[in-house]
Amino acid sequence: MGSRRRRLRRPHSGSAGGAHARLTATRRHAPQPHPARVRQRPVRVSRLRIFGGTQAHAERLVPAAQPRPQATWPLHRRRGNSPGRRSARGGELGQGHRRPRAGRLRNFPGIRASGGGCRVTTTDSTTPAVGLAPSEAREIIRRNSKSFSLASLLLGPELRDRASGLYAYCRRADDAVDLVAPEQAGAAVMKLRTELDAVYAGKSLTEPVLVEFQRLAFEARIPREYPEALLEGFHDDARGKHYQTMEELYHYCWCVAGSVGAMMCHVLGVRRARAVRHGVHLGMAMQLTNICRDVAEDWERGRLYLPADLLPGVAAPEGARSLPRRHAAVFARAVQRLLAEADVLYASGDLGLPYLSFRSRLAVATARRVYSAIGQRISNDGANVLSGRAVVPGSEKVLHVLGATLSSAGTALTTPRFRATRLAQPLRFPEDVLSF
Repeated sequence: MGSRRRRLRRPHSGSAGGAHARLTATRRHAPQPHPARVRQRPVRVSRLRIFGGTQAHAERLVPAAQPRPQATWPLHRRRGNSPGRRSARGGELGQGHRRPRAGRLRNFPGIRASGGGCRVTTTDSTTPAVGLAPSEAREIIRRNSKSFSLASLLLGPELRDRASGLYAYCRRADDAVDLVAPEQAGAAVMKLRTELDAVYAGKSLTEPVLVEFQRLAFEARIPREYPEALLEGFHDDARGKHYQTMEELYHYCWCVAGSVGAMMCHVLGVRRARAVRHGVHLGMAMQLTNICRDVAEDWERGRLYLPADLLPGVAAPEGARSLPRRHAAVFARAVQRLLAEADVLYASGDLGLPYLSFRSRLAVATARRVYSAIGQRISNDGANVLSGRAVVPGSEKVLHVLGATLSSAGTALTTPRFRATRLAQPLRFPEDVLSF
């Protein structure tokens, strides 16, 4: 080829290769911001009908890259921010499956978060209030309820701590009324209501259980109507109220158990707002099961929860004495009626399971199966209230966990990916609760 080869390799000033070479050489040098040093006319590349240069008045059409703002709040477990090419995932921005130890409560008046641990700084004090340690909350639920303790083990670490904190508050309020003398129960309820006012006012608290519930109330947006209903039920216990009809008993079950189911929906998160009503029904069904199981024990404490309409010829208990055996058959029929009502509520509670995440669904389904098994044992025993407390053995609980796992996995195949919705309006009794 000789000189011809050299001529072929030498780019022509008007060819596409020449323009490309000039542009490449230009990129190797620092940019020339002064308009006088920018080419005044574009160089048109032959055949390709494109321009190889720019004019002095050319403007940037795409904005320059800007630095992404970094999170200024504490990130959980030294986790970083998400990259710019995708949205945040579970371990980034503190918005994933694990919450930061210091929740961001700036959207709520009267309370704000501070860094480091479960600390909440309230509006009327600059001293951080230390909440209930997760290990202490788990010990409370383990010591007082084997069924709920088993169910909580199936939750993730974050949801388990939240659920245990809610249980600790409900247990503390219940013990404040049950473990005092009857003449002091009324004053105990008044103190609980004063504490609830302080919780929702964002005031400084020193009791760890109250501090933890205050954090949960604002983070999970728990309406005040639900804990108020809980205290209303405890007030009925304090004054030894007896119930005449099933409607009155339903109201009591809504107060002491249905409201807890509603609060648990806020704590665990649900896919649809309609799931709250099913959670309320599940809590009421469990309370009816408890009533049927503890008839003899409640009678000895001077309490009777079975409606008077179902107990013809039976007078309310007076003082601490054993339940009369002559009324065993009447009590058995009343217990069978309550167990049938509980089965209807359990069926409604099952309709709310698809609205939960997989781990929450597994835990709730396990608790539901264990409690319904208690009712089944009472029914198989002829609803004999004098035969002792019905208990589900540990081996049977394992089978219920396996059954709940299979059912939850089957539900997961037909439900979309979980995304919690925001719950706004609280349920009202009876119009929102007694509807199936």
